[in-house]
Amino acid sequence: MTAHDPEAQPRPITAQRPPRPSKTDRTVVAGLVVAQLVVSLSYANLYFILLRSGFLALWHPLVSVAASVCLYVAAVRLVAKGSGNLLFALAALGFALLVPAWGVETSWAVFSVLSAGIAVAGWWVAVKAKSDRFQKSRRAP
Repeated sequence: MTAHDPEAQPRPITAQRPPRPSKTDRTVVAGLVVAQLVVSLSYANLYFILLRSGFLALWHPLVSVAASVCLYVAAVRLVAKGSGNLLFALAALGFALLVPAWGVETSWAVFSVLSAGIAVAGWWVAVKAKSDRFQKSRRAP
């Protein structure tokens, strides 16, 4: 047991930035999200034609746009702050809900599955960073 020294100066509390995901992880996720955005924009015209023709129910584009916005905002938060795991999870859920609506054999369903996979990868990177922050905070005296 150590004795308390009343003359000892307390250690100053320093504000430490929480660790963020590695630059490689953030770059890979950001690159995948940008690729998803480019492909989405290239098919947007066809998507709106399907919507106007009545092939799609109204909930379908609402879920698609909401999942896409969650994915893009989560990617920005991941690069900027190292967080965004809830938004990535919501994006993955939204894209996964679209797969049965398209029919599993269609290329639209494949795109939804790939988008959900990108969201899961982003979620994993964000959760891994959060876990690393938790582990480091437990080790700090």
